[in-house]
Amino acid sequence: MVEGALGEMMQDRTCSTCKRVFPGGPSALYCPACRKERQRIYNNEHKRRKRLGLTRELGSSDTCERCGKLYTVQGGNQRFCEECQPIHRLEYDAQTSIVFYHQNKVEINPVRNERRRIGLVSCIICGEEFDAEGTNRLTCCEEHAQEYRNKWWINNYYKSRGGEPMPQGAMRLSDIARETGISHSTIKSRYQAGTISDPDGFTYVGDPYWFKLPAMKNKNKKSPPTS
Repeated sequence: MVEGALGEMMQDRTCSTCKRVFPGGPSALYCPACRKERQRIYNNEHKRRKRLGLTRELGSSDTCERCGKLYTVQGGNQRFCEECQPIHRLEYDAQTSIVFYHQNKVEINPVRNERRRIGLVSCIICGEEFDAEGTNRLTCCEEHAQEYRNKWWINNYYKSRGGEPMPQGAMRLSDIARETGISHSTIKSRYQAGTISDPDGFTYVGDPYWFKLPAMKNKNKKSPPTS
Protein backbone atom coordinates (compact mmCIF):
# COMPACT_ATOMS: atom_id res chain seq x y z
CA MET A 1 0.00 0.00 0.00
CA VAL A 2 1.24 3.50 -0.83
CA GLU A 3 1.72 5.81 2.17
CA GLY A 4 1.13 9.56 2.18
CA ALA A 5 -1.67 12.00 1.40
CA LEU A 6 -3.13 9.65 -1.21
CA GLY A 7 -2.58 6.54 0.89
CA GLU A 8 -6.28 5.81 1.24
CA MET A 9 -6.90 6.01 -2.51
CA MET A 10 -3.66 4.50 -3.80
CA GLN A 11 -3.77 0.88 -2.71
CA ASP A 12 -2.46 -2.43 -4.01
CA ARG A 13 -4.57 -3.56 -6.99
CA THR A 14 -4.50 -6.73 -9.07
CA CYS A 15 -4.18 -6.27 -12.81
CA SER A 16 -7.19 -7.70 -14.66
CA THR A 17 -4.97 -8.97 -17.48
CA CYS A 18 -1.69 -10.26 -16.06
CA LYS A 19 -2.73 -10.55 -12.37
CA ARG A 20 0.25 -8.53 -11.20
CA VAL A 21 -0.11 -6.44 -8.03
CA PHE A 22 0.44 -2.71 -8.55
CA PRO A 23 -0.41 0.55 -6.70
CA GLY A 24 -3.46 2.29 -8.12
CA GLY A 25 -6.65 4.20 -7.42
CA PRO A 26 -10.19 2.77 -7.05
CA SER A 27 -10.77 2.69 -10.83
CA ALA A 28 -7.39 1.23 -11.79
CA LEU A 29 -7.88 -2.13 -13.54
CA TYR A 30 -4.56 -2.63 -15.32
CA CYS A 31 -0.91 -2.37 -14.39
CA PRO A 32 1.20 0.23 -16.25
CA ALA A 33 2.51 -2.30 -18.78
CA CYS A 34 -0.92 -3.70 -19.65
CA ARG A 35 -2.41 -0.22 -19.70
CA LYS A 36 0.18 0.86 -22.25
CA GLU A 37 -0.56 -2.18 -24.41
CA ARG A 38 -4.31 -1.56 -24.23
CA GLN A 39 -3.74 2.07 -25.24
CA ARG A 40 -1.74 0.92 -28.28
CA ILE A 41 -4.54 -1.45 -29.32
CA TYR A 42 -7.14 1.27 -28.77
CA ASN A 43 -5.22 3.76 -30.91
CA ASN A 44 -4.91 1.27 -33.76
CA GLU A 45 -8.62 0.47 -33.56
CA HIS A 46 -9.46 4.17 -33.56
CA LYS A 47 -7.41 4.74 -36.71
CA ARG A 48 -9.15 1.80 -38.41
CA ARG A 49 -12.61 3.08 -37.50
CA LYS A 50 -11.67 6.57 -38.63
CA ARG A 51 -10.62 5.27 -42.05
CA LEU A 52 -14.01 3.58 -42.35
CA GLY A 53 -15.84 6.76 -41.34
CA LEU A 54 -17.21 5.25 -38.12
CA THR A 55 -15.87 7.91 -35.74
CA ARG A 56 -17.50 11.17 -34.67
CA GLU A 57 -15.89 14.43 -35.69
CA LEU A 58 -15.33 17.10 -33.07
CA GLY A 59 -17.99 19.77 -33.45
CA SER A 60 -20.58 17.36 -34.85
CA SER A 61 -23.89 16.63 -33.12
CA ASP A 62 -24.89 13.53 -31.19
CA THR A 63 -27.71 12.46 -28.86
CA CYS A 64 -27.33 12.49 -25.07
CA GLU A 65 -27.74 9.00 -23.62
CA ARG A 66 -29.49 10.41 -20.56
CA CYS A 67 -31.99 13.02 -21.72
CA GLY A 68 -32.04 12.50 -25.49
CA LYS A 69 -31.10 16.07 -26.37
CA LEU A 70 -28.61 16.90 -29.09
CA TYR A 71 -25.20 18.12 -27.98
CA THR A 72 -22.01 19.23 -29.69
CA VAL A 73 -19.28 16.59 -29.57
CA GLN A 74 -16.26 17.94 -27.71
CA GLY A 75 -14.41 14.68 -27.12
CA GLY A 76 -14.22 11.19 -28.51
CA ASN A 77 -15.63 9.55 -25.36
CA GLN A 78 -18.41 12.07 -24.74
CA ARG A 79 -21.79 10.42 -24.15
CA PHE A 80 -23.81 13.11 -22.38
CA CYS A 81 -24.74 16.75 -22.84
CA GLU A 82 -23.27 19.46 -20.61
CA GLU A 83 -26.28 19.38 -18.26
CA CYS A 84 -26.29 15.60 -17.77
CA GLN A 85 -22.54 15.04 -17.55
CA PRO A 86 -22.16 16.30 -13.91
CA ILE A 87 -25.19 14.25 -12.84
CA HIS A 88 -23.82 11.11 -14.47
CA ARG A 89 -20.43 11.69 -12.86
CA LEU A 90 -21.97 11.86 -9.38
CA GLU A 91 -24.06 8.76 -9.99
CA TYR A 92 -21.07 6.84 -11.32
CA ASP A 93 -18.85 7.91 -8.43
CA ALA A 94 -21.51 6.90 -5.90
CA GLN A 95 -21.99 3.51 -7.52
CA THR A 96 -18.30 2.69 -7.82
CA SER A 97 -17.59 4.00 -4.31
CA ILE A 98 -20.14 1.61 -2.81
CA VAL A 99 -18.65 -1.33 -4.70
CA PHE A 100 -15.14 -0.34 -3.63
CA TYR A 101 -16.23 0.02 0.01
CA HIS A 102 -17.84 -3.43 0.17
CA GLN A 103 -14.77 -4.97 -1.42
CA ASN A 104 -12.37 -3.29 1.02
CA LYS A 105 -14.42 -2.57 4.17
CA VAL A 106 -12.25 -4.89 6.25
CA GLU A 107 -9.33 -2.50 5.72
CA ILE A 108 -11.37 0.73 5.59
CA ASN A 109 -13.56 0.38 8.70
CA PRO A 110 -10.80 0.18 11.36
CA VAL A 111 -9.19 3.38 10.08
CA ARG A 112 -12.56 5.14 9.81
CA ASN A 113 -13.67 4.08 13.29
CA GLU A 114 -10.40 5.23 14.83
CA ARG A 115 -10.84 8.68 13.32
CA ARG A 116 -14.41 8.92 14.61
CA ARG A 117 -13.45 7.91 18.14
CA ILE A 118 -13.27 10.89 20.50
CA GLY A 119 -11.71 10.32 23.92
CA LEU A 120 -11.81 12.46 27.03
CA VAL A 121 -12.01 16.20 26.42
CA SER A 122 -11.68 19.14 28.80
CA CYS A 123 -14.72 21.25 29.60
CA ILE A 124 -14.24 24.71 28.14
CA ILE A 125 -15.78 26.28 31.27
CA CYS A 126 -14.42 24.37 34.28
CA GLY A 127 -11.58 22.40 32.69
CA GLU A 128 -12.81 19.06 34.03
CA GLU A 129 -12.31 16.09 31.69
CA PHE A 130 -15.42 14.25 30.51
CA ASP A 131 -16.42 11.62 27.95
CA ALA A 132 -17.89 13.34 24.88
CA GLU A 133 -19.36 9.99 23.73
CA GLY A 134 -18.24 10.52 20.16
CA THR A 135 -19.78 13.99 19.86
CA ASN A 136 -18.22 17.44 19.53
CA ARG A 137 -19.46 18.64 22.93
CA LEU A 138 -17.33 21.32 24.58
CA THR A 139 -18.85 21.33 28.06
CA CYS A 140 -19.38 18.68 30.72
CA CYS A 141 -22.97 19.58 31.62
CA GLU A 142 -25.96 21.58 30.40
CA GLU A 143 -25.35 24.35 32.94
CA HIS A 144 -21.86 24.97 31.57
CA ALA A 145 -23.19 24.67 28.02
CA GLN A 146 -25.65 27.50 28.69
CA GLU A 147 -22.89 29.58 30.27
CA TYR A 148 -20.68 29.01 27.23
CA ARG A 149 -23.51 30.04 24.86
CA ASN A 150 -24.10 33.22 26.84
CA LYS A 151 -20.41 34.13 26.72
CA TRP A 152 -20.28 33.44 23.01
CA TRP A 153 -23.21 35.74 22.31
CA ILE A 154 -21.71 38.52 24.40
CA ASN A 155 -18.22 38.20 22.91
CA ASN A 156 -19.23 37.66 19.29
CA TYR A 157 -22.78 38.55 18.34
CA TYR A 158 -23.26 41.73 20.35
CA LYS A 159 -19.83 43.06 19.41
CA SER A 160 -20.50 42.45 15.74
CA ARG A 161 -23.68 44.51 15.95
CA GLY A 162 -21.93 47.48 17.58
CA GLY A 163 -23.49 49.90 20.07
CA GLU A 164 -23.84 49.40 23.80
CA PRO A 165 -26.32 48.04 26.35
CA MET A 166 -29.46 50.02 27.14
CA PRO A 167 -28.48 52.83 29.60
CA GLN A 168 -30.46 53.35 32.77
CA GLY A 169 -33.38 55.72 32.24
CA ALA A 170 -33.17 55.75 28.43
CA MET A 171 -36.31 55.54 26.29
CA ARG A 172 -36.97 53.20 23.40
CA LEU A 173 -39.48 53.79 20.62
CA SER A 174 -42.04 51.79 22.60
CA ASP A 175 -41.48 54.05 25.64
CA ILE A 176 -41.98 57.16 23.47
CA ALA A 177 -45.22 55.71 22.11
CA ARG A 178 -46.47 55.05 25.63
CA GLU A 179 -45.55 58.54 26.86
CA THR A 180 -47.08 60.37 23.90
CA GLY A 181 -50.14 58.17 23.45
CA ILE A 182 -49.21 57.58 19.80
CA SER A 183 -49.17 54.02 18.48
CA HIS A 184 -45.83 52.26 18.33
CA SER A 185 -46.16 51.65 14.58
CA THR A 186 -46.70 55.38 13.98
CA ILE A 187 -43.70 56.33 16.12
CA LYS A 188 -41.57 53.77 14.29
CA SER A 189 -42.72 55.07 10.91
CA ARG A 190 -41.91 58.64 11.93
CA TYR A 191 -38.46 57.60 13.10
CA GLN A 192 -37.78 55.78 9.83
CA ALA A 193 -39.03 58.82 7.90
CA GLY A 194 -36.66 61.10 9.82
CA THR A 195 -39.36 63.20 11.50
CA ILE A 196 -38.08 62.37 15.01
CA SER A 197 -34.90 63.97 16.30
CA ASP A 198 -31.75 61.88 16.15
CA PRO A 199 -31.35 59.32 18.96
CA ASP A 200 -28.79 59.71 21.72
CA GLY A 201 -27.39 56.25 21.04
CA PHE A 202 -28.05 52.67 19.99
CA THR A 203 -28.21 49.44 21.95
CA TYR A 204 -26.09 46.41 21.07
CA VAL A 205 -28.92 45.11 18.87
CA GLY A 206 -29.23 48.38 16.98
CA ASP A 207 -32.31 49.84 18.73
CA PRO A 208 -32.24 53.65 19.08
CA TYR A 209 -32.78 55.28 22.47
CA TRP A 210 -33.27 58.79 23.86
CA PHE A 211 -32.79 60.23 27.34
CA LYS A 212 -35.82 62.50 26.95
CA LEU A 213 -38.81 62.76 24.67
CA PRO A 214 -37.47 63.58 21.20
CA ALA A 215 -38.75 66.47 19.18
CA MET A 216 -41.23 65.63 16.45
CA LYS A 217 -40.25 67.27 13.19
CA ASN A 218 -42.71 68.20 10.49
CA LYS A 219 -42.09 67.03 6.97
CA ASN A 220 -41.41 69.78 4.51
CA LYS A 221 -44.48 69.80 2.34
CA LYS A 222 -44.36 71.25 -1.12
CA SER A 223 -46.43 74.39 -1.46
CA PRO A 224 -49.30 74.09 -3.93
CA PRO A 225 -48.62 75.60 -7.34
CA THR A 226 -49.89 79.14 -7.76
CA SER A 227 -52.42 79.74 -10.45
